[in-house]
Amino acid sequence: MARHVDFDADWDRFARSQSGPTITIYGAEHVLPVSAPVAVVLMRWKLITDPESVTLDQILDVLRLLFGDTVERWVDDGIERMRLYHLIITVAAMWDPEPDEGEAQPPATGATTDPSSPTSSTAGTTS
Repeated sequence: MARHVDFDADWDRFARSQSGPTITIYGAEHVLPVSAPVAVVLMRWKLITDPESVTLDQILDVLRLLFGDTVERWVDDGIERMRLYHLIITVAAMWDPEPDEGEAQPPATGATTDPSSPTSSTAGTTS
């Protein structure tokens, strides 16, 4: 039996049912895509793991995917290089999942999850 999956329709339905994160830059609010474009994720990883290999043109190309021609106006207005780095890292992190309320948090540095341990992150709490 032949089957057909229409990814375009599924992805369009998903995009319309969700709203992406929003940010304000130079007084303008920008709505980001519902999920992070792969180019943004890869750029963030590269900036974290090998920042010396990233060129300013590469960062601008990725920012253009998100903000279009607005990036050219920022450049023309004299945006600083470090602000561009800060922007791409911060924006890419906006899609990182946040723990659900009530979800167990990882123990603090040096703490354990063993409630009987004096360094446990749950030591001294009551249920």
